[in-house]
Amino acid sequence: MKSQIQRLVYPGGTEAAIGRVWCAFSMWARMKGLLGRKGLAEGEWLWLKPCGAVHTVGMRFAIDVVFLDRDQRVVKVARGVKPWRWWVWGGWRARSALEGAAGAAGAYKVGMKVRMEEVRR
Repeated sequence: MKSQIQRLVYPGGTEAAIGRVWCAFSMWARMKGLLGRKGLAEGEWLWLKPCGAVHTVGMRFAIDVVFLDRDQRVVKVARGVKPWRWWVWGGWRARSALEGAAGAAGAYKVGMKVRMEEVRR
């Protein structure tokens, strides 16, 4: 998985968080996802693309999932998804998903546009 430092920005330009976003854009990276991890640090996310549904089979911790459409607008937020769930569907418009630690998606709402910017050092 490729690691990028990203800044997540809410509508109106309010900065939401600065953290590490792990990008899982290949089939193999998406299949592995968060399997084998013991958890996620605060501000750490996994971005799965393309992705319309997720599972938590074999995971050790609960997650929040933010499903995004092609314009990166939130179409669904699944909070506190427990380990061993077979299927969490983002809906027909979901094209990618952000997975974070349980409780991390508290400020995300359906319709919100999420903008991620790479932070150059």
